[in-house]
Amino acid sequence: MSDDVRGSASQASPQPGHLRYPLRGLASEGAERAVRHALEGLPGILDIKVWIGMAVAEVLFDETLVSADDVRARLELAGRRLPNGAEHEAP
Repeated sequence: MSDDVRGSASQASPQPGHLRYPLRGLASEGAERAVRHALEGLPGILDIKVWIGMAVAEVLFDETLVSADDVRARLELAGRRLPNGAEHEAP
Protein backbone atom coordinates (compact mmCIF):
# COMPACT_ATOMS: atom_id res chain seq x y z
CA MET A 1 0.00 0.00 0.00
CA SER A 2 2.86 2.42 0.72
CA ASP A 3 4.09 1.79 -2.83
CA ASP A 4 0.88 3.42 -4.10
CA VAL A 5 1.53 6.52 -2.01
CA ARG A 6 5.15 6.77 -3.03
CA GLY A 7 4.35 6.05 -6.66
CA SER A 8 1.92 8.94 -6.97
CA ALA A 9 4.26 11.36 -5.21
CA SER A 10 7.42 10.23 -7.00
CA GLN A 11 6.45 12.30 -10.03
CA ALA A 12 6.90 15.50 -8.01
CA SER A 13 10.21 16.77 -6.70
CA PRO A 14 10.69 16.07 -3.01
CA GLN A 15 10.02 19.07 -0.80
CA PRO A 16 12.34 18.59 2.15
CA GLY A 17 11.19 19.71 5.55
CA HIS A 18 13.26 19.85 8.69
CA LEU A 19 11.98 19.59 12.24
CA ARG A 20 13.93 20.05 15.43
CA TYR A 21 12.03 18.83 18.47
CA PRO A 22 13.04 19.33 22.06
CA LEU A 23 11.68 16.20 23.72
CA ARG A 24 10.88 15.90 27.39
CA GLY A 25 11.79 12.63 29.06
CA LEU A 26 14.42 11.61 26.50
CA ALA A 27 16.98 10.20 28.89
CA SER A 28 17.89 6.73 27.65
CA GLU A 29 18.77 4.69 24.61
CA GLY A 30 15.38 3.00 24.96
CA ALA A 31 13.69 6.36 24.56
CA GLU A 32 15.85 7.10 21.53
CA ARG A 33 14.84 3.77 19.96
CA ALA A 34 11.18 4.53 20.67
CA VAL A 35 11.45 7.85 18.82
CA ARG A 36 13.15 6.21 15.84
CA HIS A 37 10.65 3.34 15.78
CA ALA A 38 7.69 5.75 15.88
CA LEU A 39 8.94 7.73 12.89
CA GLU A 40 10.47 5.02 10.71
CA GLY A 41 7.02 3.75 9.76
CA LEU A 42 5.92 7.05 8.24
CA PRO A 43 6.30 7.43 4.48
CA GLY A 44 8.57 10.31 3.55
CA ILE A 45 10.90 10.20 6.55
CA LEU A 46 14.39 10.78 5.12
CA ASP A 47 16.58 11.00 8.23
CA ILE A 48 16.19 10.88 12.01
CA LYS A 49 18.83 12.09 14.45
CA VAL A 50 18.33 11.86 18.20
CA TRP A 51 20.62 13.37 20.81
CA ILE A 52 19.89 11.98 24.27
CA GLY A 53 22.11 14.43 26.16
CA MET A 54 20.42 17.41 24.52
CA ALA A 55 16.94 15.78 24.57
CA VAL A 56 16.48 16.75 20.91
CA ALA A 57 15.30 14.92 17.82
CA GLU A 58 15.86 16.25 14.32
CA VAL A 59 13.80 14.87 11.46
CA LEU A 60 14.32 15.43 7.74
CA PHE A 61 11.25 14.50 5.72
CA ASP A 62 9.62 14.86 2.30
CA GLU A 63 6.71 17.29 2.67
CA THR A 64 5.02 15.82 -0.42
CA LEU A 65 4.54 12.57 1.54
CA VAL A 66 4.21 13.60 5.19
CA SER A 67 3.49 16.86 7.02
CA ALA A 68 5.13 18.39 10.06
CA ASP A 69 1.84 17.85 11.90
CA ASP A 70 1.94 14.13 11.00
CA VAL A 71 5.46 13.82 12.43
CA ARG A 72 4.47 15.71 15.58
CA ALA A 73 1.34 13.56 16.04
CA ARG A 74 3.32 10.33 15.60
CA LEU A 75 5.81 11.41 18.26
CA GLU A 76 3.00 12.28 20.65
CA LEU A 77 1.30 8.92 20.04
CA ALA A 78 4.61 7.27 20.94
CA GLY A 79 4.48 9.00 24.30
CA ARG A 80 6.98 11.77 23.62
CA ARG A 81 5.97 15.03 25.24
CA LEU A 82 6.61 17.93 22.90
CA PRO A 83 6.84 21.43 24.30
CA ASN A 84 5.10 24.17 22.35
CA GLY A 85 7.29 25.85 19.78
CA ALA A 86 9.03 22.89 18.18
CA GLU A 87 10.87 24.30 15.21
CA HIS A 88 9.89 23.59 11.62
CA GLU A 89 12.26 24.88 9.01
CA ALA A 90 13.41 24.21 5.48
CA PRO A 91 17.02 23.00 5.27
